[in-house]
Amino acid sequence: MLPQVSTKIDFRKQRDFSAIFTDGFKFFKRNLKIMIPAILILIGPVAVAVSGIQGYLQSQGIAAFTFFNLHTLPYYITGQETSYYLNILQLILTNLISIVSMALIGRFFILYQEKDISDPITINDILSNIGKDFFRVFLNYILLLLFSAILGLIIFGIFQIPVLNWILGVSGFIILLPNIYYCVSIGFYLVIRDRILFPEAVKKTMHYMRGNYWWTWVNSVVSLFIVGMIGLIFTLPYLIFVMIETFTRTAQIAQGGEEHAGNPLVYIILAIIAGLGAHLISPLYNIFNTLLFHSQEEAEDGTGLKSKIEEIGLNN
Repeated sequence: MLPQVSTKIDFRKQRDFSAIFTDGFKFFKRNLKIMIPAILILIGPVAVAVSGIQGYLQSQGIAAFTFFNLHTLPYYITGQETSYYLNILQLILTNLISIVSMALIGRFFILYQEKDISDPITINDILSNIGKDFFRVFLNYILLLLFSAILGLIIFGIFQIPVLNWILGVSGFIILLPNIYYCVSIGFYLVIRDRILFPEAVKKTMHYMRGNYWWTWVNSVVSLFIVGMIGLIFTLPYLIFVMIETFTRTAQIAQGGEEHAGNPLVYIILAIIAGLGAHLISPLYNIFNTLLFHSQEEAEDGTGLKSKIEEIGLNN
């Protein structure tokens, strides 16, 4: 159960830059006792499997299979069948984690706003909604993947143009990516809260972002930076170990020796620690984004203020 606190963090209010992060950390700290068990129950086992696969592949010197190395697909199929299947499994499980995570976090935010402080959120509250939330997020996640595939083809075409690929690539990465992450994060929150399709949710997000693009960009960049820095606590041992092992392998090859695979067990253990840690702190990014969205929504619609005025009228 949640710890008893004197006041709830009101989502429906306007906040300045510092208030978003101050209240975001407060929310995260106050709800750790229910969020962490929920993440471990619903995401933990799959996250362990994904991280374990990643650690094993890394120990064998095999890169993870992603959109950016599609050209290696024939190699995976013909030369490393086991690695190919493990990569595919990892890719499927990673997407599964994303769907469950967005369903879990979105429902948690909604429950927090709906419930009274004397009626704390429980695991059962989340579990009782996870089925319908998962189905809703899954269907809209398919829409996101389809859109991403189309966008990926367009980007691939642009990157075939000399010079222009670097200009658009760097500028797009810096200018667009943080706000794309923000739109996806809030989009799936609105899919659950408002029961709308993902394209409509993104349109709604961009509507409230209008005139606040750079304000949103700064918040998103700072949010990503904060979560990334906290995540280093869990990922740094793995990264250091991988760097040492890579340097050792390179030195062995340079000296004419044979390349030896690393100890898979050490890779797997450190990868699991890094993976679980990243998932445990990931809600912090969603919290910052959600508070920013409600601030923008409140600035335009004033729903929270109207609700308080109505409450005062009813009490009088």
